[in-house]
Amino acid sequence: MPGELVDPQSSISGLYLKEENVFPKECYREHTQKLIELGMQTSVSERLLKSRAELLNNRKNNPSCDVQQVAINVLNFLHGYWKSKPDECKKLLQSLQDLSFLPNKGTVLKLCRPGIMWTPTTEDFVSFSKDVISLPSDQHFSISFLEDLGLRLDVSVDDVVNQLKGYHEECIGTPLKSLAIHCKMKRNIKKLSSMQYSQTEVDELKTVPLFFDEETKELVTMSHVTFDELSVNMSPFFFKENKSIVGTEMYNLMVSLGANVKCSDEDLCNVIQKINNLYGDIPLSEDNLGRVVSILSILESRTSDDRRRNLTILAPNEDGILKDITQLHYNDAPWIELESFTGCYIHKSISRSVAESLWVKMVKSEALEQFSAGDFPFGDPFGQNEDLTTRTKNILDEYCGDIDICKEMLQNADDSGANDVHFIIDERTHKTNRVFNHNSQHMQGPSLMVYNNKNFEQHDYKGLENLGIGSKR
Repeated sequence: MPGELVDPQSSISGLYLKEENVFPKECYREHTQKLIELGMQTSVSERLLKSRAELLNNRKNNPSCDVQQVAINVLNFLHGYWKSKPDECKKLLQSLQDLSFLPNKGTVLKLCRPGIMWTPTTEDFVSFSKDVISLPSDQHFSISFLEDLGLRLDVSVDDVVNQLKGYHEECIGTPLKSLAIHCKMKRNIKKLSSMQYSQTEVDELKTVPLFFDEETKELVTMSHVTFDELSVNMSPFFFKENKSIVGTEMYNLMVSLGANVKCSDEDLCNVIQKINNLYGDIPLSEDNLGRVVSILSILESRTSDDRRRNLTILAPNEDGILKDITQLHYNDAPWIELESFTGCYIHKSISRSVAESLWVKMVKSEALEQFSAGDFPFGDPFGQNEDLTTRTKNILDEYCGDIDICKEMLQNADDSGANDVHFIIDERTHKTNRVFNHNSQHMQGPSLMVYNNKNFEQHDYKGLENLGIGSKR
């Protein structure tokens, strides 16, 4: 019947598949006008569009490329009908909501119902978890039409999370592709930061590299990012961000994903350890030497003494090679020659205050410890045959009741042949947290210091050995 045929030259021919056999045979093509007069179809109608949608719905489980193209053509006609008769078209679109006739955008051909398909404007946020409609690139479809069609615009937290995971998997092993899609990742992160999300919903993103460093062109996890206002550049071990620049929403999201509000002491020590892994027994470069010195200064300024004792800290020795801090000494007495010294000195760039705060051994203290242990590295040993406290008590008992210490000091200076004597009252009280023992705490001041200009000679040592006898002739 002519009414069942379709004019192959008409616009609606694209709504049919060749296998439907609705086009006139070649021998009848010269009679096209007559067939049209007898009822051959040449124009679109609501009934035709609905029947085509029903056909597509029947082919949804195994759509071929031809079926996909028919679906796109149906969509074009629906859009044209909507622009010319919007009210009538809305009713038609409503009747199509349960039919799977819309083409998806993806590598797997698929036809979907309008209510489970998303608009192209949401593609960058949902394409890894939702079906996005495939639209002809040479035509513009208004958002209003797509909404009337029943397509969705909503984006959930799960959608964005899945999208970020999908982008990461796509760019594994393909740096150039990483550069191409990192902007889309940034859009998703910004989108997520503006949404209402729970910590549980975003926890799985902590292990996904989401931070793109413009300098190194690397994607790293948020745990490599810090908002700490450090004066030292710690890239590529840590990347600094500024809260005032990224904004409060982005800051909160980045912290939720593992970014550091402040670098911990362990973080700082780990950076030095990573530098050590790169250099081993090779001296540090000038840049990394300066970086390590700055990090050690930060540890001094923000970490308590007790806290630093429990850290494993590396510092450069005098050659710029990183060593455990317990193996280093600070040379606070370069005039002392230590014949038995076998250690190594900390680098000259490290200040004394930093070295002391990190519990680096001081050469002077080490010398005194050796002296107290009976192995003093310079001078001649001497000793007494009488207990020192007993002898001192006996001497004090021999003094008259009123002892004038100033006169005694003047007398000692005169006996030694000195012609100049100084008395100094030092009212300062020094710290007691780094003394040799508990009893030494009482020797940290205030004090009276007396000295004269007579050199201490060998016979004066003998005088100390023979306490109470004296060395005057």
